[in-house]
Amino acid sequence: MTQAARFRELLRRDGMVVAPGAYDCITARLIERAGFEAVYMTGAGTAATLGYPDFGIVVAGIHIEDQEFPKKCGHLDDKRIVPREDWVAKIRAAAQSRRSADFLIIARTDSRAVAGFDEAIGRANAAIAAGADMAFVEAPQTVEEVAAVPRLVKGPCLLNVVRGGKTPDLDLREAESMGYKLAIVPGLLIKNVVGICEKMLDELRTTHRHPAPVREMSVRETFQLWGADEWDALRTRFRDPADSRREAAE
Repeated sequence: MTQAARFRELLRRDGMVVAPGAYDCITARLIERAGFEAVYMTGAGTAATLGYPDFGIVVAGIHIEDQEFPKKCGHLDDKRIVPREDWVAKIRAAAQSRRSADFLIIARTDSRAVAGFDEAIGRANAAIAAGADMAFVEAPQTVEEVAAVPRLVKGPCLLNVVRGGKTPDLDLREAESMGYKLAIVPGLLIKNVVGICEKMLDELRTTHRHPAPVREMSVRETFQLWGADEWDALRTRFRDPADSRREAAE
């Protein structure tokens, strides 16, 4: 089963999928080890690893957005959107040209902040009608608006969970009961990593000693996180000719 097909299968189940945001392979592996079934590749975090803000300078993915270029994070002010017809045309083109039926097209609209909630819902429904698989109405501004999105949109909906953003904070179980199929938490790890890095660097500078880590780990344990045991097994895999012949026979 391909990753795209597996993700489709997750979305077909009852309930909501929670996908924490990863900005590199280290954080992706940690999310997997923590037991989450999906990982969200955060555009803001990925741009930050290259030294850029979340202005759409380096990231492209399965979101098709209706902002003008350069785009901004959905929880910043002064965004600009393209005409609805132009955006829907992009959705339609993507839907008709995808090579795999499992490939997910998420239609993201930032029109709530620019043209109002009704326009955002109208755009989301137009995108679903044009072939998008899921609607991403960015930054609803009240709990009532958050609840109304999956009720009014004629298709699966995504909720972007941003601490300190424009959308009210709510329990993800509540979002699931509202009808959302996917909740992304893109800034969870990168924001905390920044805080931890600043704390550790400040302590090193002021004490001139290696600070105690948040969690004590041996060198071996650290490398085991990234699959060291599997790679170590390859060191001796073909040393014994009998083992090689037995493996070939199987």
